[in-house]
Amino acid sequence: MRNLLIVLAVIALFVWRGGFLASEVDQSTLRAAGPDPCARAEKCLGVYLTPWCPHCLKSGPLVDELRQRAALSGGRVGVKVIVGRDERAVLERYAEQLGGPVFFDDDGRFFRQVGGGVPAWLSWDASGHILEKMHGRPTGAPTPVLADHVSETLGLADVL
Repeated sequence: MRNLLIVLAVIALFVWRGGFLASEVDQSTLRAAGPDPCARAEKCLGVYLTPWCPHCLKSGPLVDELRQRAALSGGRVGVKVIVGRDERAVLERYAEQLGGPVFFDDDGRFFRQVGGGVPAWLSWDASGHILEKMHGRPTGAPTPVLADHVSETLGLADVL
């Protein structure tokens, strides 16, 4: 019985702190390095990357493809690239390599919301309600096919 109470307490802590069961995205702690591509969009595709993750480093072309598709969506969807989990100077250099607007998760709160694991992909609506989450980088196909997979998995096929 005691173990069950401990497990329930841990789950409650994650829910209370916006952990893996979070249903709303809290972007208030993100530091921006450019305009927010999701500011007026119906939906947002968030991509969480780290400079030390090999799969994140290989995700650049996929992120570029998704950004291009979002630009053609007529403002229906934005792509928000978020970097974190490293020293500030390293994150700044990584953001320069990625190009475009990048947001910084300096204190790791956003990462905890996402539920861990990088790269992380998630979608949310204009009110911040999380629609879907996906971890890891899809592989085994050309970039446009991978972009189709990401948009379908995250419920964005109608706008990307």
